[in-house]
Amino acid sequence: MAAIGIGLAVFIRLVIFQPEQPWYTWLTVATVGSVVLVLVVNLTLKGLGIARDLHNLKYRDVVTLALFASIAHGFSYTYVIFVIHSYAYDNFMRESMIIVMGGFFGNMLVIGLLTYFAQHSQWLQRQIQRLNRDGTQ
Repeated sequence: MAAIGIGLAVFIRLVIFQPEQPWYTWLTVATVGSVVLVLVVNLTLKGLGIARDLHNLKYRDVVTLALFASIAHGFSYTYVIFVIHSYAYDNFMRESMIIVMGGFFGNMLVIGLLTYFAQHSQWLQRQIQRLNRDGTQ
């Protein structure tokens, strides 16, 4: 489901900010990006030995997933854009790394804020305790 949401968000962003291109061009970019992310996340989960229900997921695994997903997204997105527009590959690595770094730092910002919220929110801690109590009964 996350891949569909990411693909939809990429498609909408591209259609809004670059309406001069046909919509099916941006649909192609969004679809390729979503497929690549699904493949990378599934392969990374399998490689790290994480169960499908994520019960053994650790914080470092989240960071590893974010890194690999950012790298895959950055290079696949840039590649598709370069192919569609027939750009020379002189700046391919630079453009890809800009997207990789932006994606990774954005992921770390979200993960950091969620971690901070989880540790400092009394309401959330009560909900977790309630779920743990209900699960042991």
